[in-house]
Amino acid sequence: MQRYDSGRHAFKADVHESRLAHLFRQAVGIGKFEILGKYAIAEFTDGELTGGKHLPSYRQNTTDVNLNYIIKEFSARVGLYYLNQADDLPAAPSDKEIGVKLQLQM
Repeated sequence: MQRYDSGRHAFKADVHESRLAHLFRQAVGIGKFEILGKYAIAEFTDGELTGGKHLPSYRQNTTDVNLNYIIKEFSARVGLYYLNQADDLPAAPSDKEIGVKLQLQM
């Protein structure tokens, strides 16, 4: 259990995370494909806003799936990703995101 303080609010978090990744050996063009998945559960408790207001405890589940194309031994990475974050707070929407990413190593 760790305690976090952002200056605006503070809380305790207990996080459990699993990751799985595979880099395919076969080169395709100038790179290789990689698949990466992550699942995490975080439980936030004892939240406080500055001013003493208490925040409710809640649980957040995160699913993250990536398909990446690794170029020239990790000099660059292009990928597609899907991210889903859901919590059990009342009236909180599930945050889902799909996107494209580019990472360059300098």
